[in-house]
Amino acid sequence: MVATVWFSSLLLLLLSPVSPLTSFPDTLVEAGIGGNVTLTCDTDRTLKGPLLWKHSRDGDTWPVEMTDFQVLNEKQLVLLDLEEAMSGEYSCWDGNTLLYHTHLLLNQTWNDAELHCWAENYGCMFYCSWSGVEYTAIRLRNERDGGEWVWPSDKGVFSVSHSTNQYAEEVWPLRVTLEAINSERILRISKKFYLREIIQPPHPAKVNSKSVGETLLVMVEPPAAWATPTSYYPLEHEIEYQRKDDGQVKKELCCKDQDTVSIFHSERDEWCGWTVELHCCLAPRCGAGSGRCVTWRGGSAGSGSGPETRWSCLSGASGASGKM
Repeated sequence: MVATVWFSSLLLLLLSPVSPLTSFPDTLVEAGIGGNVTLTCDTDRTLKGPLLWKHSRDGDTWPVEMTDFQVLNEKQLVLLDLEEAMSGEYSCWDGNTLLYHTHLLLNQTWNDAELHCWAENYGCMFYCSWSGVEYTAIRLRNERDGGEWVWPSDKGVFSVSHSTNQYAEEVWPLRVTLEAINSERILRISKKFYLREIIQPPHPAKVNSKSVGETLLVMVEPPAAWATPTSYYPLEHEIEYQRKDDGQVKKELCCKDQDTVSIFHSERDEWCGWTVELHCCLAPRCGAGSGRCVTWRGGSAGSGSGPETRWSCLSGASGASGKM
């Protein structure tokens, strides 16, 4: 009978669902698999009886006993040769009185390429996202500027402030750290980059087009969130268009001082059904190299003055779409 009860309890323990950590605990200890760790019962209370340690994991709690891998030494608990099953919450008790508790999590490394960061302009905010779905609590901070921890939005995007001077050359790169936990593990990722390396301009504020004789005029205004003055933060617009009759693809580059591109054809009816691709490019500035482009594609099903055009993002972080 005793053996049956013990077996049933063990089966219940193995089948119990994991209790996820949905926030970062106030007290946290991390260690690697196969390592050792010492937990201390942090209390000044005068004990009325023997100190008792308890281990909680997977929704169950049981007393910690002396074994080859669990050494009790007054107010300390030494855990040896750590395994995943040894993670969880540890608490120390004086009878029925809780004295102290902490979470033991096993650390894990990750490729920082999984952490994606971008900025829409040279202002005081940038954004990051991460695709780790097996973790139940995630936070991120700007280490370079000593920023506070921030939490993701409902869409999984972190909004991070920074102190980079947008009117001066960047000297020190930004450094962000992401921490993620579940009931067993803690993950920490660090990533360095310059603000100029992650700029991705958002959707143009306005894109109009009209045919004038044998010419198609495409007029582009900078994104509403783009930095000003535009003379200091130039954008170059490259228009790629494709003829529907023969499939030819051509490109026209708009200089930074222009806001209109003229595209010429010999026959007016060639504008009946066309597609245009707009590359919103960063002009070389402050060591930014040859510049980077975010692509927006649009098209029209008709001809005439001011055809309706739909634009959608082909690459870039915002993933927005619009109708001009």
